[in-house]
Amino acid sequence: MRANLGSSVRIQVQRLEKRSRSAEDWRPYWSAASKYEVVNGLDKFAMDLGSHECSCRIWQMSGIPCVHAISCIKFKELDLEPFVAGCYKKEAYMRCYESIIHPLNGVDLWERTAHPDVMPPPYRRPSHRPVKKRRAAAGDEEQSSRTHLSRKGEK
Repeated sequence: MRANLGSSVRIQVQRLEKRSRSAEDWRPYWSAASKYEVVNGLDKFAMDLGSHECSCRIWQMSGIPCVHAISCIKFKELDLEPFVAGCYKKEAYMRCYESIIHPLNGVDLWERTAHPDVMPPPYRRPSHRPVKKRRAAAGDEEQSSRTHLSRKGEK
């Protein structure tokens, strides 16, 4: 499998290999053009390889073919590479990190401006521990626990 996915990021290759092993349990049935019905026991999913869609929606959400899609791709004996989203390719990964982040001088060497320095908000320590229970008002009755029996009214 690694030979087919040379330009994909290694973590995604591992994910594809894991899904590829699970795809062996699914059986695709060709419907029309690039549409398939993929079956495993009583579970069925509709697949469209042309539009990169599966009724399980895993492929649409992750950009990596789901087990149902992989079973169809293997059935047609196609390469997995074109079905993986472009953001998982090694070229896209390298483009993210090709720009340079220029180093900065320390705070002591920063250029002074006429504007006042921006300071963080002052830290205010709470005066006491927060109250967890509502304070009883003057007219409130004290609530008793229902788990204890009382001897009120006994003679």
